[in-house]
Amino acid sequence: MFVKLCGFTQEEDVKFVADLPVSAIGFIFYKKSLRYVSAEKARELGNIAGSSLLKVGVFVDNTVDEIKAIAERASLDMLQLYNIETARALQGFLPIIQCFRIKDSGFEERIDSEADFILVDTFDQQSFGGTGKTFDLALLNNCTFKKNLIIAGGINPENVSSIISKIKPFGIDLSSGIEISPGVKSREKIIQLLLKIKEAENDSIT
Repeated sequence: MFVKLCGFTQEEDVKFVADLPVSAIGFIFYKKSLRYVSAEKARELGNIAGSSLLKVGVFVDNTVDEIKAIAERASLDMLQLYNIETARALQGFLPIIQCFRIKDSGFEERIDSEADFILVDTFDQQSFGGTGKTFDLALLNNCTFKKNLIIAGGINPENVSSIISKIKPFGIDLSSGIEISPGVKSREKIIQLLLKIKEAENDSIT
């Protein structure tokens, strides 16, 4: 299971997850986000993580040139993008997670099959991720791209097992579900989450 924890801002939180079964950590470069960090801060946090974690940059409204510059300054390994045209322009630069915020059926028609990974998140008028809100998982019943599907939106230690068993995604991505406050992670919730993921994976084998 690909496990991405997003919205890191604190050194102690990165140190804590560096030795845990986490695949990637995310840094938010959307300035309106409460979890925003600069490229320089992201680089500092990434250096703490070392090579054990993939470093993912989350971008909402940046230009292609801005994204390239930030990615290089922050030493990112992957890009998480909301704009489809921007994602197409950056194909081949770094691996891309293409984000889609969904609220009803029909979103499959907008999926760009060239993306390395597809992330589906809850639609919110005010926010891009980190809302703590779930969406109707039934919307994914007929999806054909689950081999590279990452689920986000309101995931927490209480519901992660159900989501994994119902959808069987490639990965999960969460932020607010493991936080004390925006940008400040809860060690207890992270441990609970990882235990639930392990249980769900074991159940799928038996």
